[in-house]
Amino acid sequence: MHSRHTVVAALLQITWLVAGHEDDEAHKAEMAGVDMGKSVGMKNTTHDGLYSMASYATLSKHSTMILAHAVLMVIAWGFLLPIGVMFSIARSRLTPAVHSIFFVLNTLGVLFGTLYNINTPDLYENNAHHTTGWMATCIMSVQLLISLLSINPGRKKKTRLLVVEREPFLPLSMANIPQQPLSSYTDHRKRSDTEPENERLLLHSTHDASSTASRRSSEDFEKPASEDSVDNEPGTSLSHCPTFLCNRRMVGYLSTRLPSRLTTLLLKTLAVLRQIIDRTILPLGFVCLVTGGITYAGIFRGNHIFNGLAHFIKEGIFFWYGLLTLGRWMGCFAEYGWAWNARPSSTVPSAEFVESFVIFLYGSTNVFLEHLAAWGAAWSAQDLEHVSISVMFFGGGLCGMLIESKTIRKWLNTTVGSILTDGKQELELRTPPKVYNSSVNPIPALIIFLLGIMMSSHHQSSMISTAVHKQWGMLLAGFSVMRMLTYTMIYISPPTSGYPSRPPTELVSSFCLMSGGIVFMASTKDIVLWMEAEKLMAMFLFTVTSGFTAFIMAYEILVLSLKGWATRHEIERPSKSRLSGS
Repeated sequence: MHSRHTVVAALLQITWLVAGHEDDEAHKAEMAGVDMGKSVGMKNTTHDGLYSMASYATLSKHSTMILAHAVLMVIAWGFLLPIGVMFSIARSRLTPAVHSIFFVLNTLGVLFGTLYNINTPDLYENNAHHTTGWMATCIMSVQLLISLLSINPGRKKKTRLLVVEREPFLPLSMANIPQQPLSSYTDHRKRSDTEPENERLLLHSTHDASSTASRRSSEDFEKPASEDSVDNEPGTSLSHCPTFLCNRRMVGYLSTRLPSRLTTLLLKTLAVLRQIIDRTILPLGFVCLVTGGITYAGIFRGNHIFNGLAHFIKEGIFFWYGLLTLGRWMGCFAEYGWAWNARPSSTVPSAEFVESFVIFLYGSTNVFLEHLAAWGAAWSAQDLEHVSISVMFFGGGLCGMLIESKTIRKWLNTTVGSILTDGKQELELRTPPKVYNSSVNPIPALIIFLLGIMMSSHHQSSMISTAVHKQWGMLLAGFSVMRMLTYTMIYISPPTSGYPSRPPTELVSSFCLMSGGIVFMASTKDIVLWMEAEKLMAMFLFTVTSGFTAFIMAYEILVLSLKGWATRHEIERPSKSRLSGS
């Protein structure tokens, strides 16, 4: 668990370092009077020439093909893939069907895109969209193959027949009843008939492992002993393979050609690979869609790539932070205590600790890189400004981690604890406050608040650019204010249930983060210059972003609701099968 958080934090740190360094390098180039229009592979290109170069957006030839490509990819990667990922995480039997529909749409989109590239000139050489697009397509092809391998044809029909045939045609002798292992079956049926439905669902949905074990035990009971294994070798039983990869034909095929241990290892490897793809394919799809828009618009050419990367990478971090914030409100990561609920485990670090660690990691490394682009030159006021922001991240992240440390809290309570352990004090005084079970750490929110205020006051070259920067700066500050209110409510009334408490302020927090990230993306020089050329005001960007963010929030709630429905449906299937067969 700790290693997974460390990997996530490291990946975020790499993106922040690339973004911060490239943004600073672009700024240094401007301050030194370097022509921003000069780029690798483009000679004698002036600064103004970058905006007069042809792009796919201005190319009218075969525009229907690229439009079909864009529409199909948005539907497949933006709407259908999230549903497929949620079904896959829920171990739903609908996963192969959704992945198959996605694969068809994606294949059509790739076909239209390939035909468009063949019939049009290359107007954006060495773009990243082609590479990321093909990589994502290959990954999803592997995921589709794994999903298809999880299909077990004829299993449901055969299971029902076995249940029907078992009682009438296999009577037991009354004399042999004490020797038959029927107690577990009797207890199981009695518990299933008398246990309330909502309590059974709560019991099974508390953790994925419990639901998996329940489904596995139900399936093991309903299958004859002769069908549980493909051969007599240990390790080839279906009970040894991952639940969602127990394809009878596949296991039988592999077990006849590979050793049993190798078969089990292969199945477990496929299971781990499926989980990794489920948790990484959506960010990769986001990168594909964003790079596709950049390539189509023809922006970020030459050294402008530095400014574009700086804004788009940071925008992606804040946008996905908003998606995760909304997910926490709905109940994601409740098993770790990250859904504003009572923490069931004390070994998992809090969400605030992870946030503080990422902030600390960025500040501790970036403080040495702020002057790297102008190494050997005199320090400017803006250099000191950037270093001060890095020091703020370093100190704030360290402070946040210390606040979340249980060891530090124990040391801080040493003096008071020694006074209250003499036995003379009342039990009430020796009881720790209820808020100790919750994380009330405003430091990460404070750092983002200060960053938003600083960036909203940052001097820009035009009025529209200044207004756009102020918009996303104030949105980030708004997130921090809402998060502070959340902590106030948690401090007054700490959660005592494992269910997510769903503070309403977190809805506003997620909206501010997502919309702030999108406006942050649009504050790049190329997009601002396009807005000025089209005579668009900053309010146009703000209204469009607000509407788009509200739609994304609604769709995320719908997708996660479908995950809950799929999980509930899979839990209820064994009991329905038993009832229909009895």
